[in-house]
Amino acid sequence: MVSSFLNKAPALLILESTLMTIFCTQRGLSLRAGIVSSELLIFFQMLIYEERWSWRRGFIAVTTLFVCLLLSVCTAVRIRQREPLPQYVADDFTVIQRRSWGERALLILEDSKGRKWIAIARDLLDKAYEGGRFFFRADVRILKNESRRSSFSPLRYWNSRGVKGELRNITDVRGLPKRFSIHWLRSLLREQIRRLPSTSRAIISAILLGDREANISEDFRRWGISHFLAVSGWHVGFAVALAALVAGKRRWGLYAASLLLWLYCLISGMTASALRAAIMLQTVLIGLMLGTGSCGLNSVGVAGTLMLIINPSICYDIGWQLSILAATVAVGLQKIQNVWMFLLTSPFMWMTASPFISELSGGIYLSSLPVNIMATVFFSFVLGSVLLCGLPVLLGLQFYFLPYCAEKIFHVWAVAADQWTKWLPQALPAGFFPLWFCGGAVALLTASALKISRWRAVVSAGGVGFVLYCLCEGSL
Repeated sequence: MVSSFLNKAPALLILESTLMTIFCTQRGLSLRAGIVSSELLIFFQMLIYEERWSWRRGFIAVTTLFVCLLLSVCTAVRIRQREPLPQYVADDFTVIQRRSWGERALLILEDSKGRKWIAIARDLLDKAYEGGRFFFRADVRILKNESRRSSFSPLRYWNSRGVKGELRNITDVRGLPKRFSIHWLRSLLREQIRRLPSTSRAIISAILLGDREANISEDFRRWGISHFLAVSGWHVGFAVALAALVAGKRRWGLYAASLLLWLYCLISGMTASALRAAIMLQTVLIGLMLGTGSCGLNSVGVAGTLMLIINPSICYDIGWQLSILAATVAVGLQKIQNVWMFLLTSPFMWMTASPFISELSGGIYLSSLPVNIMATVFFSFVLGSVLLCGLPVLLGLQFYFLPYCAEKIFHVWAVAADQWTKWLPQALPAGFFPLWFCGGAVALLTASALKISRWRAVVSAGGVGFVLYCLCEGSL
């Protein structure tokens, strides 16, 4: 049977078209030119991918191109639109997150209308923590589109997280009684986690709640495995696998897995990577419930497209970008039944993510490559040990010796990883693997994973790489 990209992963083409339109407009092209460019790229890929055409596949192709056009226009227009904000707000606010911001603490607040705001934790809000409720009056400030000292854009950063604006000159503050909510539950769980030893506390806080402590974050960044610390598809998939193992593969077991999937996603703070993984896995679970199965690459496209529809600005979130890329690469490599592909998973992931990561870190750490290869097997055991040993303490049991045993295992890992970073320091400059090369490699992988003939896959990868080269020449 001849493979068909349109039958197996049309949602991935829709996601690619939408992102290409946004990328083109960012590079200075007009909206019309960006849409035409993305439509031509998708049309080119369809012609290359499909070896045999029929009326049915032609209809799917036309429908896919129309959906690509519609979503590209809607997403690009919504990103450009600036929602008018009130001059001031006076409402009930719930603290949904407290985080460090330089030398200060920053609060992310949600009002009674569901709008999100940021405010500096000062005066009467200085001791406000997640789950707390307050009534106050504040002036509304528009987020800045650019920073004077760097290319960082507060507007894009906070809009990708659903934040509307900043609150200043807060007055008339009074506390309100707490209500049961996911934020209150997260605060309660955070109190239990504080009873753990330092390393276990930092790791479990990051995995369960999305809270990162500076010391452990720096270690993971130096080792090049920050993705193991972030709430991501690996952790969400682990939670679903655990639920499926306990409940079984019967229908009620799949319902239980779905419930645990979204409960973990809520508790972890609904980060972009966790939400993407949750939508992907839910698509797979629905396919199992209906008995139709699901294509992993199409699930990636569905998850990414849905998130863009909900909040188009999420495309600016580097975590979301890496999450979509990692999911595409992981699913693509999984579909290629070859032992060499399994061994090349970490190097391929490391290479394709380098255009995003190296710009932030100033270069590519060669030490992160062997550490990632070891982490895929060994560090999964380390994280599992820390979580399982800390679980009794979280449940209120006085088994404190278990987390200390887990910390000894983690210490062995830390010594070995630190030694690798000394032997293989940063050696490659930022942009050593250019974006156009990595984009072509991902296109080649996805085509090969769907059993597209070799020459067609190579031509498609070359076309994608050429388009990205034309757009990015001189920028990376």
